[in-house]
Amino acid sequence: MAFKVNHKQHNGTLIEAFFPENLRFTLNKKDVHTCQYERSHAAGVAADFVGAYRTDFELIWFDPSTLAETIIFSGMHVPSPEVHKGDGFSTIYGKDWKHYLQRRHYPFDPANPNTYLVGTPPAGYAMYRNADVTVHVKALLDTTLSMANSLALTYPTLGTAVGIPTNFQLALADTTDILSLISGLSDVNPGFDFEILPTKEFRIYSPHKYDPASWNTPSVCDYTFDSTNQNLITTGPEYVNNGPQCTHFFAYGSGIGANSTNVGLVLGMPAAEAVYRRLDGSQNYDSVKSKADIHLRAMKDFAWMANPAHDIRFSVQAEHIANFFTLFQPGYAIWLDNDLTSHHIQSAQEIVQMDCVADGKGGCEVTFGLNELYDPTTAGVNEP
Repeated sequence: MAFKVNHKQHNGTLIEAFFPENLRFTLNKKDVHTCQYERSHAAGVAADFVGAYRTDFELIWFDPSTLAETIIFSGMHVPSPEVHKGDGFSTIYGKDWKHYLQRRHYPFDPANPNTYLVGTPPAGYAMYRNADVTVHVKALLDTTLSMANSLALTYPTLGTAVGIPTNFQLALADTTDILSLISGLSDVNPGFDFEILPTKEFRIYSPHKYDPASWNTPSVCDYTFDSTNQNLITTGPEYVNNGPQCTHFFAYGSGIGANSTNVGLVLGMPAAEAVYRRLDGSQNYDSVKSKADIHLRAMKDFAWMANPAHDIRFSVQAEHIANFFTLFQPGYAIWLDNDLTSHHIQSAQEIVQMDCVADGKGGCEVTFGLNELYDPTTAGVNEP
């Protein structure tokens, strides 16, 4: 196996294809994927062969024996190349397409401030309505990407409501980046995951990319590590039990207009309190303007905080597992069964990060960042 990189122009025209050196990359759930690699000058490079935001790339897992290719992710070059005279190579950095949404704001024209209103919001707002989260996300993308010279994203999954209605307000001239706005909407209970495929398709999965039954059903997880294949784990597992962040939770924020006084709610989880005692926690949802919406976001956050946080990490060699980058992706669930003597791990884990380091010889060490999955029906209750 080997890694290959395609450099491309914005219209998809191939500039060059080559095998990178000193490659490392990180795949993240919701957050931006990143990569860095080196291009040897001995291979022959043209002046300004890449440029930040001027050229794009594809990172590919390549099988020389069959010529089969799996595109791991694609995106745009970010401040690069980095080059020092006499080094003999250029270091190149890239981020996936989600990064583009980090560089975009909802449009606003000071000369015509009402140009980009959605519906009939109150004065001072571009959007102000209650609707399914998919409606809000689609409106953000429709208007933002309609501006000239925008990235040509498609988003067919936004045509179907996921049954998560919420209030959403966007003030005129708001400069919050679009990715952050979408990420905030994804935290409304029960939430949704999202990604942008190498084909530039924005896609959502609600409530998760993995099967919700994965938390207690190994057979529906995307992969299982147990005694039959424990040799595939090259480092670890390492396990730390940090306990719950809190069992009693105060969520608060600021209202708007007639409800401009502080709004908030208090949640508890009696079953967790009985085991771990009452442990207080809080979070400021200042960007959320209604108590109902704070409740929806707080329920999702608290369901995670009230369960013990198990910090589990382990590494594998990607080349030892066929179709590795198809089987393992952020947002997928794996089942881990491993006896550490003082603790036996037998649980589902969501992959939230994959830190990947290529050795230049066809191998790649992948270290997983994981979140343990718990009963999705467990939720907090109003409690003083």
